[in-house]
Amino acid sequence: MTQKDRLDIINTSAFYLLATIWLLLNTMGIISVTICPLKLLFHIPCPGCGITRASGLLLKGQFFDAFILNPNVLIVLPYIAIYPFLLFIRIKYNHDYISYVLSLLELKKIYIPLAIAEVLIWIHNIIIGI
Repeated sequence: MTQKDRLDIINTSAFYLLATIWLLLNTMGIISVTICPLKLLFHIPCPGCGITRASGLLLKGQFFDAFILNPNVLIVLPYIAIYPFLLFIRIKYNHDYISYVLSLLELKKIYIPLAIAEVLIWIHNIIIGI
């Protein structure tokens, strides 16, 4: 494993840990911070706006409400659950499944439907006024 790989693992692990802690603190109501630049600067939501609140609802078992708030929650929480295992595999067996998944997302047959879904989620967020 190269030095670049080690730094990449440390950086992504730190980001993952901070994001997970931030999600849990928001879910428990300890903090409430808006970090969306579009929301802060232009007062319009991005496709990710509301994902923290939606994740909190999902963790509380309110699946329908979470999905209505932001459908991206169906992607975020599985990622949070699976990422540590992918990271472990990368460290232990030197298999980079994370890059493999990212390379799949670059395929037009996957990228275009995801891009269309994100545009629809953005329109959804603007309409409901997150």
